Amino acid sequence: MANLPVSSIVKIDQLQQGFLHWSIHAVSPLQLLWSRWDYGFSVAGPTDGMSFAIGPAHLLLAAIGLCVALRGHDRRCRHEMLAFAVVAAGGAWLATTWAAPVWSRVEPLRYLQFPWRALLLPATFLPLLMVPGLDWLGGRARLCAVVVLVALNLAHTAPKGFLVYDEEYYSPDSIARRGITTTTREEYEPRWVDTRPPHANERLSGQPPLSSVQVVSLRSAHQEFVVSTERATVVEAATFYYPGWSVRIDGQETALEPVPGRGTMSFRLPPGAHRIILDLQPTPVRRFAALVTWVVAAALVLGVAVNRLLYGKRSAHDGSKDSMELRIS
Repeated sequence: MANLPVSSIVKIDQLQQGFLHWSIHAVSPLQLLWSRWDYGFSVAGPTDGMSFAIGPAHLLLAAIGLCVALRGHDRRCRHEMLAFAVVAAGGAWLATTWAAPVWSRVEPLRYLQFPWRALLLPATFLPLLMVPGLDWLGGRARLCAVVVLVALNLAHTAPKGFLVYDEEYYSPDSIARRGITTTTREEYEPRWVDTRPPHANERLSGQPPLSSVQVVSLRSAHQEFVVSTERATVVEAATFYYPGWSVRIDGQETALEPVPGRGTMSFRLPPGAHRIILDLQPTPVRRFAALVTWVVAAALVLGVAVNRLLYGKRSAHDGSKDSMELRIS
């Protein structure tokens, strides 16, 4: 079960359903030039309650910068500006309804949910495209252009309002008791959960009931208890079942299974006093991903170290060469 695909472990497919379907949030191409600034929601069609406009002033300055770079003699600058323009245009296109064939065919892309998130690309690369144009404009004109950009967007910096809340409301205990979640549609909730159970103070319960439960350690990936029961019982933990969890009773691993409907973990416990340890261990996929991360990080560190070493040797060689030329002259 540890090697199951993510879609069969959690409810991530809900990110593509209902109001989160990508087609509802594709932007009309004309909205890139002008759309009403507001603090509403993204809806189907061009009547969104939020703006997706890139801005005519930004587009104009970016176009000037691209033209200046293409007419210049710096080949590297031309290539960089062309790359920035392609990425910015690609991101703008990907946000619109024109890119529907791509969104409908590339499934991993649909987990972005909102095509307008691709506007991050023009928002990042258009300012870089402006640089050659601002340099070409000169001192006063450059200052005027920056002032115009700031003036046009100054009103957008004001919030619609402020929310007043009690920080205690968002304490860990309050979050648990009130069932406050941080996801949109419980898409990372384990698939075994059909109906989310209410908050329970008892971390372990039994049927028949347990005689006593003493909490030794209670962490997110490790729970330890000392439990006693007069009869054999089925114990239910107040933690959702997920591949990687294991239970050891007095050091011996025991079968663990999800409770139907609630999706919590359950296991059988013989009569007597026992030490129970629940552990969440990395699955093979997570171990492999961690290994890849460490290998890439090590390669990057090694690359930087080798580059600095070679740069230092090159600088020392150039310095000795210059010194020799100076002595000869």
